[in-house]
Amino acid sequence: MDGVVQGLSVLGLIIAFTVQQFADRLGFTALTIYNWIKKGTLQCIQPTGKWGKIRIPSSELKRLAGYAKREVVDEA
Repeated sequence: MDGVVQGLSVLGLIIAFTVQQFADRLGFTALTIYNWIKKGTLQCIQPTGKWGKIRIPSSELKRLAGYAKREVVDEA
């Protein structure tokens, strides 16, 4: 069921964002999001392995919405 639905990746039954999509929704830069992932502040999924593309579950958007620089619209 891998595919793209309204800009969101669907990984099995998990709706996930790219780093840039996640950053745009919260009003931060992609670099900030990568730093949060590196520090363990933000959970991510790498469905194709260690060197694969990073996806961030929509549950993380809901969890971090209080830190957003802009209003978060949950499209998931």
